Amino acid sequence: AAAGDAVIAGLAQLDLVARRFEIANLPNAARPALGNVSLEACSAALVAFDKQTPERRTAILDRTGVPDAYSPWKRALGLYPLTSIPFRWGVSRWEAATQEAFAQPSAALAKLWSPPPATASLLERHAPVFEIDTRTTDDRFGMPQWTADGIAIDTIAPVVFTHVAHTRFAGDSLVQLTYLLWFPARPRSGFVDLLSGTLDGLVFRITLDRDGEVMVADSIHACGCYHLFFPSSRLTARPAPDAHQEWAFSPATLPALSLGQRLRVRVAAGTHYVTGLFAAPQDTAGAQAYTLRPLDELRSLPLPGGRERRSLYGPDGLVDGSERGERFLFWPMGIASPGAMRQWGHHATAFVGRRHFDEPDLLERRFARVAGPATAKVQ
Repeated sequence: AAAGDAVIAGLAQLDLVARRFEIANLPNAARPALGNVSLEACSAALVAFDKQTPERRTAILDRTGVPDAYSPWKRALGLYPLTSIPFRWGVSRWEAATQEAFAQPSAALAKLWSPPPATASLLERHAPVFEIDTRTTDDRFGMPQWTADGIAIDTIAPVVFTHVAHTRFAGDSLVQLTYLLWFPARPRSGFVDLLSGTLDGLVFRITLDRDGEVMVADSIHACGCYHLFFPSSRLTARPAPDAHQEWAFSPATLPALSLGQRLRVRVAAGTHYVTGLFAAPQDTAGAQAYTLRPLDELRSLPLPGGRERRSLYGPDGLVDGSERGERFLFWPMGIASPGAMRQWGHHATAFVGRRHFDEPDLLERRFARVAGPATAKVQ
């Protein structure tokens, strides 16, 4: 019963947060119809009813689950067992190119961006230094904003968006710190480039072990593509259950961090691929500062004029206007609008196989602890 009550309370809290954003995004003309309704009071009454009504409790617990991001009918119509074969070849070529990129030196035009000084916040303490090969304004990151022509990125004041999540690993609940950068675009690399388009986002996530040290990092783009894993020496990889599927590509291991160091993430120009991971001082000389903002701020942004607001994301979790040409070829893999930027919770990260960025057992299925002092329980 206690576990059921906790699930209902957690769902109610998520609902409250979502409805606050929905109300904030209502047109001004619709606001008078709300009257003096109290969201908190309504939520409390519904939670009490759900907890006290056995039929409601059972129905809620039975229906609790996260929808899969893959479409079975698309995979069936696209002859997935056959079409996934050339896709896997393409993934293998990308992995080989990525491995080669990690062996290259830093670019001469790279700019360093560092977070604010760390206080008591874990997000500040572990925020990476970003080393970005900066050739055009598309390689500068910043704040999404609504304009008359749609979403644009204001790069005058660089900002990194943060989110705290959790994962299960070997019976423990571990903290995950997520950092998201928004770039104006991924520019074309030639006359025809199916991967280019408006907006580009880079997501970098750090998972802390039970003693507070960094256990593993991983990264995707805001479309869910290019999932990279960077395990520490505390972990060893588990074999893939099927060699054909995308499992856990690790182009590098996590560098050992000493006291007073943080991660430095190297990012390529144009593609915004992660191409290196290093240890860096907490205060990096010559770096320009960026600020940290909560990821949820993107769920309600001011429209031009400032009188009304709108989410960065559409009802389907996609960012309108960020579509890529690849969607016309990649749809047999079963993912909605492949290449489009999307909201947290909508990231399928494998074309071949099934993998989601927010799976609670994502890391546990792919890595195991190495026996030694790091496996000891923290008291």
